[in-house]
Amino acid sequence: MAFLDIFKKQNILSFKAGIKAGQLYMQLDKLVDSEVLINDLIQTYPENESIDLAYYLLGEVYFKMENYQKSLDNFQQILLKHPTSFYLEDARDKARLISGFLDKNVN
Repeated sequence: MAFLDIFKKQNILSFKAGIKAGQLYMQLDKLVDSEVLINDLIQTYPENESIDLAYYLLGEVYFKMENYQKSLDNFQQILLKHPTSFYLEDARDKARLISGFLDKNVN
């Protein structure tokens, strides 16, 4: 996977290549691979200007894995740390949906 090769070199294109590789893994239903890669992006590039996208994608991955608490946690990262994010409204909607689902299943 060419995106993965660029990601591993850790240059100016690495973050974008990692995002693309994570998205491809998601599309191929390789959710664990996507989770590991996106978590690595968040740890390696915590100050990247597009880190909100990484949190959003990780929230999506966990949702598909039916790990709703971790999904909620990642969407909330956008709400708390990235109030001007392009993904803010969608993250807010998904966080509400997941919160409601978790509340119903706890009670």
